[in-house]
Amino acid sequence: MKNKLNSRKTFGIILLSIFTLFTACTGREKFETSLPRAEQKKYLVVIPPFEEASGLTKDEADGLHNFFASEIARAWGIEVMSQDDLDNDTNVNCIIQSSVSASEEEITIITTALDVNTGEIISFKPLQINSRTEIVESIPLYTADIVRNLPGAQGDYEIGERGPGSGIIFYAYYGYYMECSEDLGSLTWYEAETAVKNYRGGGLNDWYLPSLRELSFVYHNLKENNLGTFYDDWYWSTNLGMTVNHIWDVNFSDGSQYNYFYKGYTNRALAIRVFSLYE
Repeated sequence: MKNKLNSRKTFGIILLSIFTLFTACTGREKFETSLPRAEQKKYLVVIPPFEEASGLTKDEADGLHNFFASEIARAWGIEVMSQDDLDNDTNVNCIIQSSVSASEEEITIITTALDVNTGEIISFKPLQINSRTEIVESIPLYTADIVRNLPGAQGDYEIGERGPGSGIIFYAYYGYYMECSEDLGSLTWYEAETAVKNYRGGGLNDWYLPSLRELSFVYHNLKENNLGTFYDDWYWSTNLGMTVNHIWDVNFSDGSQYNYFYKGYTNRALAIRVFSLYE
């Protein structure tokens, strides 16, 4: 019982301090817009409180919901309206409704985006977070998936095009982009870290080794569509595997993943970077 209470307390601390955590994440602060709000393209959405929030206290649910809504608002320049605006403002485009359930270790979120004008479902996305410490990493990418099909959500760059760092765009949703380098060679994980750190595509120095999730986006959005030049081989991520000496990799021949590659092994590497139209 004591362990359960400690786990519960830890999770509450994570959610209640979530805004401090996500603004401290690498590169996350640079998505704050420098343009006056009125000069941006607006897609107006209402994000009601979670329809259901089982396994969470009210404070925990509110903290998670606020983080979820803030990521949608800040990363893509979308205007998040209040619930009252749905009745008073005919310009509201979309309702994004979610439910969440949580156990001691896992969190499941299911989100539906509904077009206010047509009543049609635009986007339906489930998310399972297997470790509560992964909330900060998982939610931003999850919200990107939710808005990817919203009308007008595609930005000025398209997947497969060259980005400002001379990389290939593999993620492009409403002013928020990711680009990847070409293959950097066959390297140990330590060598890959150094190669990425020293990579200067487009004269830029903000390249980094991708996470497992980001690497999967590269495979599914580029390699599977014959975009870019990649080998049918394993590529390094930053996610630790079975031990601190092992790393998760993605196989670019079929998209499979493996968590037991020793850091001294030789696999392929590539660099990625994130940028925004509103930097």
